[in-house]
Amino acid sequence: MFHNSNRNKVIAGIGALALLGTACGGGQPKEPAAASEKPVTPVELVIYSESGWSQEEFNDRFGDSIRKKFPQHTFKYIQKTGTGTLLADLVASGQKIDIYWDSVSKIVSNLKDMRLEYDMTELIKKRQINLNQLEPSVVNFGREMSDEKMYALPVVINTQALYYNKDIFDKFGVPYLKDGMTWDEVLDVAKKLTRKDEANEYWGVGLYIDQYLPLNPFSLPYVDPKTEKATIQNENWRPVYDVLTKIYQTTSNKMMSPNVFATKKNVAITVALGNFFLSQPMADVNWDIVSFPKYKEAPQLGPQTLPTYFGITSTSEHKELAMDVIQHLISAEKQTELSRKGIIPVLTDENVKKQFGQDSPHKNKNLQTIVNQKYSPIAPKTKYDANAMKIYIKYDVDLATGKVDLNTAFRQIEEETNSMIAQVKSK
Repeated sequence: MFHNSNRNKVIAGIGALALLGTACGGGQPKEPAAASEKPVTPVELVIYSESGWSQEEFNDRFGDSIRKKFPQHTFKYIQKTGTGTLLADLVASGQKIDIYWDSVSKIVSNLKDMRLEYDMTELIKKRQINLNQLEPSVVNFGREMSDEKMYALPVVINTQALYYNKDIFDKFGVPYLKDGMTWDEVLDVAKKLTRKDEANEYWGVGLYIDQYLPLNPFSLPYVDPKTEKATIQNENWRPVYDVLTKIYQTTSNKMMSPNVFATKKNVAITVALGNFFLSQPMADVNWDIVSFPKYKEAPQLGPQTLPTYFGITSTSEHKELAMDVIQHLISAEKQTELSRKGIIPVLTDENVKKQFGQDSPHKNKNLQTIVNQKYSPIAPKTKYDANAMKIYIKYDVDLATGKVDLNTAFRQIEEETNSMIAQVKSK
């Protein structure tokens, strides 16, 4: 999913799902057989997501391509617009859904909650879809979340990268950022750019904390799914929070979001999702991009991915056609189209990745760094994550201002998270 939440929406979180196992067949994932090769009676296929995407957004990304590929069928996309259009509402009303797609944080848990999960293993084997051609971290996580089955397939992914405003760097004579920098190096640069001139005040590094924490390269979850306890005392959380504290100290001890970077143009650097450059405000920024910085404690690790998955529901009466649709979406043809638009493909094929962003106005930027990062495994997800996230970010400003130290903050986060989990379990 592609969404920019604000501080009041951090409960949206980044969550759990999805997909597969061992691959079958060889070569790139192929398009399904043409309609002329397998004549069928025209049907209506219903596609739904709780993402809230509009009809226009869905059509631009997926719908138009699906309808062009399968002109003999009708495809209905149901948009979530509030009460009455939630997944639970639709199921209760008897509305049939053939394909459910959503972010990693929702898809499998929602399918299971509504008893809509369907193991796609046999359909994948039947079509000899080669899962080895898909991003491994996404495939492996999908297998874990699907009970060693295949409840959904990934279609696109997202991740984190580092954007910077070239005009601010030029104004103060600071060299541009480079790929492969450490956080210490980036923060040293940020300090030089946290300053005032005659008319303006400039800030160092912006971010969305609700993306920065859950996409951490250490693959740390908020809650251990086995023990159902907070993980905050894991030593690897320390460098994550240490960097967070230092970032806030370059922005007057508060969070400066990527949207501020794009609209106010007074933030020199921002952590943002890889596809953030597609947002309208970025058209007016003189920006470039480098890889997500390395932590000195683990220089080999890159950021996690944020995938979007498509799954066939157990109640669908058109599972073969639904599989045709998903197979089309992960085909080299469709993945190349998505890649050229600036949407990170799930295929690892170099020919597909090399075309990333080539149809966007920003094709001359350092976009290849987005698709060439080595991704860390996706952190385990639990039903407690949304509430846990609110606790994990609760002391960010107090840490930055020195009101509490790291040990105290971690102890309070642990106690409050475990208490929250106990309350949920007691209901």
